[in-house]
Amino acid sequence: MLTRALLLLTLPTLLTLLTACGSGRIDRRTEPTPTTASTAAPAGLSVRAEVYVRDTIAAARFTPGVYLVEADGTLRVGDRQPRTDGQPMPPMPSYPPILRRLPPSEVDRLWRLIGPTTLADPGNPEIIRPTEDWAPPTNRSVALIDVHDHNGARRFAVSLTGATPAAIDGRALVERLQALAWRSPPPGG
Repeated sequence: MLTRALLLLTLPTLLTLLTACGSGRIDRRTEPTPTTASTAAPAGLSVRAEVYVRDTIAAARFTPGVYLVEADGTLRVGDRQPRTDGQPMPPMPSYPPILRRLPPSEVDRLWRLIGPTTLADPGNPEIIRPTEDWAPPTNRSVALIDVHDHNGARRFAVSLTGATPAAIDGRALVERLQALAWRSPPPGG
């Protein structure tokens, strides 16, 4: 008898709680979903970053070298330390050896670092014009970043210690490329 009375008292409370919990549900049909165009990398996306480390601040976060993601997701990584003597870069880029092929999800993740940032904007004032006589500064750590996608080709020379929007976006991209290449700065950078 006591059990039946307890059940009759708790049943309305349980029903009230279940109804209250159910009313806070989100109707998935009305919830906005990200469009695949905003998260998926455009066909033909390729990214190249040449990293020039000249100071101890940048050396703590960055490994010098060349990082290249080709349009088919092939990741190439080179150990060569680009020129440090202030001389112009060679007119034809060298292609570092293949490290591995990235899955489409990783290429899409790279695009999410580029797409909503200054690196995707063809009108960004921080873009430099690709010329054969560009030489990396001998006293500043920079990354020369080339992006090729549906918006065309863009080149940035971004400071690895600067505070401009392109420098901040460029550093995030270089750090992601280093992670994909399984690289980290040398100890004691």
